Amino acid sequence: RRRIIAKKGTLKSGQWILEDASIWMPKSTSPINQAFFFTEVEKLYLKTELTQSQILDSFADPKAINFWFLSSFINKLELSGFSALRHKLFLQTELARPFFLVAMFLIGAIFSLRQAKFSQTSILVLLSVSSGFLLFTIKRITESFGGVQEIPIVLAAFGPSISGILLCVGFLLHFEDG
Repeated sequence: RRRIIAKKGTLKSGQWILEDASIWMPKSTSPINQAFFFTEVEKLYLKTELTQSQILDSFADPKAINFWFLSSFINKLELSGFSALRHKLFLQTELARPFFLVAMFLIGAIFSLRQAKFSQTSILVLLSVSSGFLLFTIKRITESFGGVQEIPIVLAAFGPSISGILLCVGFLLHFEDG
């Protein structure tokens, strides 16, 4: 609705105090013919629900915020105009963690339910651990892609776990059927 550029801004008791501010406001709502009003003011007071601790928390690690308050914190960050991407990704990965644990359990089940001779046991253990590390690595790579918005956050969080579960169930069905 408007753009404000100020030389100095201070957050005090529920309001921003902006000094030497320039306010740019559109003359019309039409995006085709966009003309602007330009006003300069010495001091401008803007009400806000944002606090200094919320600003500091937005730059903090998302792990430092209580999981149960994370979704409301994300909403407050977005309302105040800050990026909540890291916090959204952290919330989604925490929600996807049980699926990841199920995928890891199924990887172990694939290699432990087969009849193996004594000489093949070490190979099966090595393959099981390697498969778990591979799934973990893929999960970290997709989280990195989600963190820079190359892929959607939900896909970055749930994709490796769900695909790991489906792949493992497919292998289990194949091995147990034959």
